[in-house]
Amino acid sequence: MLTKSGGIYDNETLYWTGYIYRYWHFYTGESSREIYKQAPAGTMNAVYLMYHTMSPELAIDRLKEASGKKNSHTY
Repeated sequence: MLTKSGGIYDNETLYWTGYIYRYWHFYTGESSREIYKQAPAGTMNAVYLMYHTMSPELAIDRLKEASGKKNSHTY
């Protein structure tokens, strides 16, 4: 599915994207469907260079902010 739009993603970006998606679920309790709506693969590819050095929490918070969703953590 990641190449459906014709995009090409390098291995490091894919690894980071998968890690963030899983971390996001455990961080917020959101479903994969809800996470993908907020940060589709194209978005993750676009922000990788800026966000991959941030803590996962900060990257997720920024992605949620950019998508217009409020942060709802379940610590």
